[in-house]
Amino acid sequence: MITVRTFPELSAAELWGILHLRSSIFVVEQDCVYLDPDTADFAEGTQHAFVGDDPLYPYSYARLLPLGWPDEHLPTDARAIGRVVTAENSRGLGYSAQIIRHLIEIADSEGVGAALNGQAHLEAWYARFGFERCGDTFIEDDIPHVPMVKYTSSPHS
Repeated sequence: MITVRTFPELSAAELWGILHLRSSIFVVEQDCVYLDPDTADFAEGTQHAFVGDDPLYPYSYARLLPLGWPDEHLPTDARAIGRVVTAENSRGLGYSAQIIRHLIEIADSEGVGAALNGQAHLEAWYARFGFERCGDTFIEDDIPHVPMVKYTSSPHS
């Protein structure tokens, strides 16, 4: 089951679990030394989605940023999905796919698209959900990323 909460709705255990998972993968496993928690985490309208049986150890997580959140690589008429991450022992089980589909549904229910800056090696995986490249590959934290967008119920002109 997918849990979706805003920052004020997160319990201390859920917040710790999310930050622990993100740091374990993005900072330690991918060897990207950066401060992971940012102002987007507590911005009004940011939604945190996660799956797991124990709030301290979620299997998978992603966040959906408010419409118009500034990102030089993404369109402003779509809500950005970010920090998509799955615990090493939970990969290949479909948890991130469930979360991505759910976040697309949220954006679609608001009549807007969904966008993301995916790691380039995952471009085909994101394309399975209907995301299309919307810009050039760029480097972030020494990792190639691809800006992608998906418009569903609201046609993009």
